[in-house]
Amino acid sequence: MPGEADLSLGVERLRDLAAGAGVPLIAANLRDGAGAAPFPAATSVELGGLRVGLVGVLSPALAPAGWRALPAAEAVRRGLAELSPVDVVVALAHEPPEEDAPLAAAVPEIDLLVGAHGGVARAPTRLPSGAIAVRTGNKNRFLGRIDLDEALLARGRAGAWAAGTLQPLDASLPPDAEIEAMVSRYRKAADARELARLTPGGEARPEASGYAGERACERCHGAAARSWRASRHARAFEALARVGSSLDPSCVGCHTTGFGERAGYERPAAVGFLAEVQCEACHGPGKAHLANPAAPYPPPARGEALCLRCHAAERSPDFAYAAYLERIRH
Repeated sequence: MPGEADLSLGVERLRDLAAGAGVPLIAANLRDGAGAAPFPAATSVELGGLRVGLVGVLSPALAPAGWRALPAAEAVRRGLAELSPVDVVVALAHEPPEEDAPLAAAVPEIDLLVGAHGGVARAPTRLPSGAIAVRTGNKNRFLGRIDLDEALLARGRAGAWAAGTLQPLDASLPPDAEIEAMVSRYRKAADARELARLTPGGEARPEASGYAGERACERCHGAAARSWRASRHARAFEALARVGSSLDPSCVGCHTTGFGERAGYERPAAVGFLAEVQCEACHGPGKAHLANPAAPYPPPARGEALCLRCHAAERSPDFAYAAYLERIRH
């Protein structure tokens, strides 16, 4: 089931990607600008002797420009009606989490609802309708597993899900050689494209930036600079480089200073002297203060909200503001 970001690639590109992956695309309520349905509404597969029906929907609130999403519940019912009888119904719903329960209540045939949107991960949960809802979030951080109780199914309760888990895809699991090779090929190609965009001399430089850089800060704030060097902020970009993600635009913003800011730099390859989470990541650009130290320099934007821009639950699940603040106090 494609989401709104997927649709920005265009239908033909989506079809090519799906064909290459061997994954069919379904979308019961999606219509293009001409009112046509670009993908089948539903499909079915046989697994373990069971006929499983799958139907996909996009929240009408998420339909991008040039697209229209019909009311989801009505579209699911129509999609299921197109299928031969199935034992289990799975809805693939690209929608905000708060829409899961109403959709399952409106279509009681749904046994399992696999939701997506907004990066929200949710362990398997039984909804008031009796269906199970699960969300694995984004960026391949979790793998969801649902088991079916065949004994209950044999007694006529289709969709009798016995148990479910949300498994973090972290270092506790052994790497898969095939997936590692795919990721490596992708990163090499993406890095090459990023480096090709960098013009000679295009790296961030103090003389052309609104940021001063930590070395300039150290001239007057030696003790604070020494405290910073002992922190993990001083090695944030180094840590990113070790895992091969130093050119990934979805990563560098939390491992450097000034990425995406007008006073900073815009392309990952142009990081230059702004590598690591430096003083100005919290205190703000200090070039004007460097030119005139007597001029007022606004205090850092203190508070947990600043930290949560990077230490969000999906990236930093153990983050505790008070404890982490002690680690960088100076």
